[in-house]
Amino acid sequence: MTSLTDVENTQKTKVPIWSSLRTTVPLAFLIPLVTCVGMLGAIAIKSSYEAAEKFKEQNMKALNSQVKEKLENFLEEPHLINRINTDAISENQLRLTNIDILEKYFWKQAQLFPDVSGIQFGTEKNGLVRSIVREGDKLSFNIGYASPDRKNVVMEATDKGERGKIIKSEENYDPRKRPWYKTALGKNKSIWTPVFAKRTSSKTQLRLSAVQEVYDNSTNEFLGVLAVDFFLTQISDFLNNFANNTSKKIFIVERSGKLIAASSDKPLFIDKGKNTEIQRVSASDSEDLIIKGATQKINTEFSGFDKISSEQFFTFSASGEAQIAKITPFNEFNLDWLIILVIPEIEFMQAVEQTRNTTIILGIGTFGFSVLLGLLVTHWLINPILKLNEAAKQIEDDSIPFEPEKIAPITQRSDELGELAGMFNDMAREIFAREQSLKDRVQQMRQETDQAKKAALASGLSGNVDVNTLLLRSQQARQKVGD
Repeated sequence: MTSLTDVENTQKTKVPIWSSLRTTVPLAFLIPLVTCVGMLGAIAIKSSYEAAEKFKEQNMKALNSQVKEKLENFLEEPHLINRINTDAISENQLRLTNIDILEKYFWKQAQLFPDVSGIQFGTEKNGLVRSIVREGDKLSFNIGYASPDRKNVVMEATDKGERGKIIKSEENYDPRKRPWYKTALGKNKSIWTPVFAKRTSSKTQLRLSAVQEVYDNSTNEFLGVLAVDFFLTQISDFLNNFANNTSKKIFIVERSGKLIAASSDKPLFIDKGKNTEIQRVSASDSEDLIIKGATQKINTEFSGFDKISSEQFFTFSASGEAQIAKITPFNEFNLDWLIILVIPEIEFMQAVEQTRNTTIILGIGTFGFSVLLGLLVTHWLINPILKLNEAAKQIEDDSIPFEPEKIAPITQRSDELGELAGMFNDMAREIFAREQSLKDRVQQMRQETDQAKKAALASGLSGNVDVNTLLLRSQQARQKVGD
């Protein structure tokens, strides 16, 4: 049969973990701390992703703006030169009665505008031509004659703008039959020719020509066509320098998908020789995997280049890496091009990864430090309470001797626990003093009882003791202990 004492002991041993200060106080520190660190870490990582997205858009917009600005600078000069020359002719500052004066005039302009690759004028009458052509850092004159065989002679230009030695010549050259001349007719303003490839003495290059009709200001007679040439390789050179050997890729295309320029060493056209037609390369056929991958994505997502009318962002994969791309239409100077900037996603995510790793490290460090600090504070608070609890159990259980020296250090504290320990120590000493006094009086009474019994036996009273006297002495003893 289970006794009441056994039940009480069983209830004491099955103490729920949450009812112990040893566990509840540390958990009260750790649970809010872990929650706070976790939430702050999640917020920091989310914020870093949002910042990366914002930075991506701003960065790509800034890069596109720089490319667009440089492109405008490149393409503005040819039209500016045409405007300067037509104004000079209209105001009779440049007279065409002697076409040979154009040689020195164009040579001087070529010094002022080093980005243009050529300046020329073809006459409507007789089909004469005078031009200055740039190849690398060298200038040459193209001089077209009307008779007898419409010969066009290419001569070196000296440092003083004079004719030098003959480089080459060709027959049956009539500027009036050239595409650049025909493009200007009837437009009455400076416009661009279509992009075309042209073989020079050194290499084949893609070029554009800004062309404009010229009329006599007094008679309104059509005199001919001015043209300013621009090599598109200059744009590719700029894009390569702009990318600066990074993983960025920039390319420019026409609406047809034909490449204009690119920050790539892959060819933009195919030239199999003098007797073959030069073939321009489409972006979809480019040997550059990033350009080709971006074009495939554009064809899939936007149904081709000709459907894009505003700035667009898109992502795709090339060379095993995720790429982020931005398309910007370029509609200046009557051109209809698209600028595509491609940057590997990892360049933007590096900052996010770094922020995330830093957040994790700081979170772990903060958590570890806080846990250590919490445990120390918990120990500082709980250990004295546990010792007081143990001392109380010793007082309650007579079989365990009370050890006041264990709580002596707690009494030295200057806080409330120190005061509590001091009062507890005083109470314990008082209790033990009273118990000892009671034990001494009980012992004394036992001795007196024994002596009384012995005296009674000796006097023949057969153990009949004066009970009233004993009860009176017992009551007096209890009163003294109570006091």
